[in-house]
Amino acid sequence: MGAIIRLLRRIRFRLMVHRFFNVLCMALFYTLSATLVILILDRLLYIGLIVAYLPFIAVLSTLLFAIAYTLLKSPGLLESALKADESLRLKERLSSAYLLRDKETPAAEALRSDAVEHSKRVVPSKVVRFQIPRIAYPVFILFVAVILCNGYMPY
Repeated sequence: MGAIIRLLRRIRFRLMVHRFFNVLCMALFYTLSATLVILILDRLLYIGLIVAYLPFIAVLSTLLFAIAYTLLKSPGLLESALKADESLRLKERLSSAYLLRDKETPAAEALRSDAVEHSKRVVPSKVVRFQIPRIAYPVFILFVAVILCNGYMPY
């Protein structure tokens, strides 16, 4: 059973990293959009805001938000087991073995031994595949626009 728990912890870590990048990209999109609007308005209308450090503050606060959100909404071991069962078509072997980890019946023992046997072939990188979120490309364009607007757009 210890092998299954270690596997589920590795899958949970990959799920957390995947969720972190998704949250970070989505939050950066909104934050950089608002920052760009504020910078353009300040350049055109001179609102009087101190905007020299606004991009740095926006990116830093978004990074801290993404870290906090990911840690607060981190998946449990059961969610990791369900994700592994779903993505690898394991017919709920890992999640059932995790739920029955404290039971001492012959059926639970058989289920756990079957799960341990199948968990040897599970690779966490096949359960949670890393891919660049679609919103990362507009985030990069917004980031470049904010830097150019902050550095090169005259008052």
